[in-house]
Formats: sequence, C-alpha cells, structure tokens
Amino acid sequence: MTYEATFDPDTEKASTAVLRALGRANGVKPIDIRPPLAESIDPDALDIILKQSYREATQVVFTHADHRVIVEAHGRILIDDSKEDTS
Repeated sequence: MTYEATFDPDTEKASTAVLRALGRANGVKPIDIRPPLAESIDPDALDIILKQSYREATQVVFTHADHRVIVEAHGRILIDDSKEDTS
C-alpha cells in the first residue's frame, strides 16, 4: 500500500512533513513514531538538501522502519510498505 501526502516547502520543513505523513500512514501521532526519524535519516540534512533544491526535480529516498519513504523537493511524500510484495 502507498500513502501519499503533500506539503508546502515554502512554509513547512520536509522533516516535519515526513513525521506528519508517517504518523497518518501508521495511524499514530507524529510524536509517537518509532523508531525516531533521526535513526533513519538526519532530519536537518533532509531539510537542507530539499530546501536548496526546491526548484529542481530532487528527491530523497530512505527506509524508515518497514517503509520506503520518498520525499520530493516540490512537496510530495510517498510512503510504501516495504513488506508489500510488488511482484
């Protein structure tokens, strides 16, 4: 299953949007995300990379817990259940 979310890169940090999206995808509050996001990716680095490349077609892909997370600089987040059989 894929969960899709959007955010406004002009008003929200990518790391905050990822936490919000992971929470919604898992039915929990962002503060209850386990393991913490910082165990999968440096939130500050994520924010810097995507903020600097806002006008480009940049995306950051990483795994968090059992999810593949794709964050696009223009404000789109995709969260895939990595346990899902894609064959």
